Amino acid sequence: MNPPHQKHLSKSSFMAGLDCPRKLWQLLWDRSSATPFGGMSQLIMEMGTRFGVLAHQLYPGATLINIDFRNLDQALLDTEAAINSGASTILEACFVYDHFRVVSDVVERQADGSWHLI
Repeated sequence: MNPPHQKHLSKSSFMAGLDCPRKLWQLLWDRSSATPFGGMSQLIMEMGTRFGVLAHQLYPGATLINIDFRNLDQALLDTEAAINSGASTILEACFVYDHFRVVSDVVERQADGSWHLI
């Protein structure tokens, strides 16, 4: 399970935050006060899902991390294993940044060893 001090930043939460920073805060820190997704937010989430499907087609040789959002610890371990095994492109990579667990659609290893988040 996710430790209580770490928050999960989903694509839908991120996109909602671009539209309304207060909504992002509510989703992460006070879900009971957040209004349900609707209208434009729902459309943005559907576009994100479509991009995920497209990413699988655009990067056929990429390493796919199977995500279970109830157990992101395993996704973190699987992502680390993919990085250590030399994967150049990872789909659904999971990592922690500043106490937030993030799952990205695509990350690509750069020539200098850094990673480009797509």
